[in-house]
Amino acid sequence: MKQIVYVVIACHFAQKDKLCATTIRRLNMALWEARQEDTYLERVKFVVTGDVPYERGSKTLAWLMREYLIEAGADSQRVIIGSGGGIFSESRNITSGIKRRWPDTEIIEVVSSDWYFLPAWLLWKKFGGEQGLKVKVIIVENTGGPRTRIMYALYGALVWLAALIDKVLCPIFRLSALRFLGECITKMQSGRKDGFKINNCR
Repeated sequence: MKQIVYVVIACHFAQKDKLCATTIRRLNMALWEARQEDTYLERVKFVVTGDVPYERGSKTLAWLMREYLIEAGADSQRVIIGSGGGIFSESRNITSGIKRRWPDTEIIEVVSSDWYFLPAWLLWKKFGGEQGLKVKVIIVENTGGPRTRIMYALYGALVWLAALIDKVLCPIFRLSALRFLGECITKMQSGRKDGFKINNCR
């Protein structure tokens, strides 16, 4: 049997201690896909993202997602919270974390909205490949509004441009535009640890 881990990407809070509709759709999609692979849900492994609170001291998105999966029948020992607070840090930290915790993992299936993968697909593929993982995506359609789609399209353009520049810079100058972009964006997103109230469904 293929060793698969499902990585479910958080969207945002509907309000304090309540997941938004997009996050719930992603969780349900992961559960449905997992049941196609294994008739016993308690054998399936999940990683949830979004280790950020609505406000300081409140439950994180990831904790609420973990509770949702456990209530649906997943084994609590097989649902872990991934570290990181954005696309760069999550894709890097989670892929390495999966390989450390479950070294026999062959495939990760990343569950999120179509617009999320505009910037994220390249990063998950890159960092997953470095860990010897095959990366597949499970796309949840019809989520997010115009503002979110435009923002992620621009974000995606920056990521792909940086990767293209790296094909020239890295071999010659040993510099990485993608790494620099990741460091800048991760630093910008570090404030999420104190509270995350952005609405990614608009």
